[in-house]
Amino acid sequence: MMVKIRHGPSKKIPEITRMFALGLREELREHGVTVTCLMPGATDSNLHASAGMNNTAFGPGMKKNSRKEVARQGFLALMNRRAEVVGGDAATKRTAIEHRFLPETYKAAPVAPPSPSHVLSTCR
Repeated sequence: MMVKIRHGPSKKIPEITRMFALGLREELREHGVTVTCLMPGATDSNLHASAGMNNTAFGPGMKKNSRKEVARQGFLALMNRRAEVVGGDAATKRTAIEHRFLPETYKAAPVAPPSPSHVLSTCR
């Protein structure tokens, strides 16, 4: 299963998916089935173009991880029976580790809508 590691208002679905994958892993363990949760960072694919996100920070100019490398890391983790793996380069893995320790308010700040006081101050 693949789950994104980026945090913000939309992080609930990936976290629920991660918990589902880890729960499924435990449920199927006795039957010899391995489930690995792949958590990639931004990955070079046509997803962003298909989603109309070319004009966002995830558009064509942003550095993204190689989809082949992310897939390779996920496959190796599955073959090694790992529960989860962050797919991508060292910066992606470092971000995933940092996000485990940062407060939720800090992680949501870059993507949170501006506060009403901020909107008022910029409109004056």
